[in-house]
Amino acid sequence: MTPDIQKILATWWVHNFPDAEPDDAFAGMVEELGELARARLKFKQGIRGMADLTAKEVREAQQDAIGDLIIFAAHLCQLEGWQLGECVSMALNEVIGRDWRANPETGHAEEE
Repeated sequence: MTPDIQKILATWWVHNFPDAEPDDAFAGMVEELGELARARLKFKQGIRGMADLTAKEVREAQQDAIGDLIIFAAHLCQLEGWQLGECVSMALNEVIGRDWRANPETGHAEEE
C-alpha cells in the first residue's frame, strides 16, 4: 500500500499543530473535500477562473486535494489512536464483500 504516512508525519504534526484535536483534523478533511468538489464542479461549469485552467492543472488540483484529504484523515487517525491502514483494510473488506448487482437493496446476500 502507501508508506506509513502517520509515522512520517507524526513529528511534523506535533511541531506544527501541538494542540490539534480530532475535530480540527476532521474539519481539514471537510475543507479538502470541498476543494476537490470545487475543482471538479467549477471546471465543468467553466466559472470562477476554472475555465482558464488546463485539464492538467485541474487534474493536479484534484490530486492535491485528494492527497491533503488523506493526510488529514491520517492525522485524525493519529489523534484518535487508530491506524489509517487498519481503517482502510476494515472498509475494504466490507466493500469487497458487497455485490450490488446481485443484491441491489443491501449489497449482501440474504441470510438463510
